[in-house]
Amino acid sequence: MGNRTIKLLLLDDDKEFIQFAKQLIGLIPDVKITAVAASATKGVKLLLEKHFDIVLLDIDMPVLDGFQVMKQIKHLVEPADPTVRPLFVVMCSGYNPTPRTCFKHGVSHFLEKPLSYDDLVDTIAAFKRKMQIVPTVDDLNGGRRLLLAEESDSERVSPTIFDHISAITVSDKICTVYLADGRIETHEKALSGFMEFLPRNVFVRISLQAAISLDHFEYRQGDDVYVRGCQEKLELGGREAYPAFYQWYDDNYEGRRLG
Repeated sequence: MGNRTIKLLLLDDDKEFIQFAKQLIGLIPDVKITAVAASATKGVKLLLEKHFDIVLLDIDMPVLDGFQVMKQIKHLVEPADPTVRPLFVVMCSGYNPTPRTCFKHGVSHFLEKPLSYDDLVDTIAAFKRKMQIVPTVDDLNGGRRLLLAEESDSERVSPTIFDHISAITVSDKICTVYLADGRIETHEKALSGFMEFLPRNVFVRISLQAAISLDHFEYRQGDDVYVRGCQEKLELGGREAYPAFYQWYDDNYEGRRLG
């Protein structure tokens, strides 16, 4: 998710659980608890007044239980406007957990108490997958976002070989790999050596903004370099010199933005 922080509301009447959850969530880099509510009524008020990406919601609370809270925030969980990102509800229980019932009420994820760090990380990864969150140029302070795609006529590339990667960004000296499970890997690779970092039978699709910005981009197939300096070659290189690249460009890039 780049530098964008995932805003989380912690809604639970158990003070000890709140403190424990704070410690665990504090270990996850891009998640921040922006509010805590020890009562359901206060939690509903916060949800209606402020924006949150995720709410960690206890089932077993006095006055209003978790399912009654869900009824009051249904319009946030299932927004009428398809362009509005829905609230991601993670319901927790330490008593007679009923995940199937939770899902029937529109809950996105269920966690059994006591919480574990691994379970929380898996939950955040599920949130990112559901919301299809990948880094943007703005999120990455000018980093170049590259999305991976397979070569269409190659039998050597499995269709799912890169399902575990959400995006790759390249700066002058660092490649950052955003994995689908929420983990982030950094590699000290200069841009000129970036394609050596990837298998050579892989296409790299670049967004319009990245294509304009990259100065030393290389696309390789086998041992042949089709493009060096993408911007310059698009302007100056002839189709005779780079037939494979231009065929790919015409089929996949012309007239629409990739990524």
